[in-house]
Amino acid sequence: MTEASATLHLVFSPAGLAACQAQLATGDAIVLLEDGVSARAACKPLAGTRCRALGPDLSARGLSVEHDTVHSIDHGALVSLCIAFARSSSWR
Repeated sequence: MTEASATLHLVFSPAGLAACQAQLATGDAIVLLEDGVSARAACKPLAGTRCRALGPDLSARGLSVEHDTVHSIDHGALVSLCIAFARSSSWR
């Protein structure tokens, strides 16, 4: 599956992450934003999916990425992901 046929999941809360993970498909990506970054330990991507957290949102909450399954990104990388994926879903 390519990014053109996969979904970028924008997750804004821990509850949103729980709902999002039930809908994941191979090739999808998750980006934790705002209060969603607090759920980084619960982000369990499927094989073939990726989980990222917005670095400035982590910093604003005094958090860091301490899990191998989650990678910190900046705003430029978020824009690049939004361009690369044909579809996106927001989870609040």
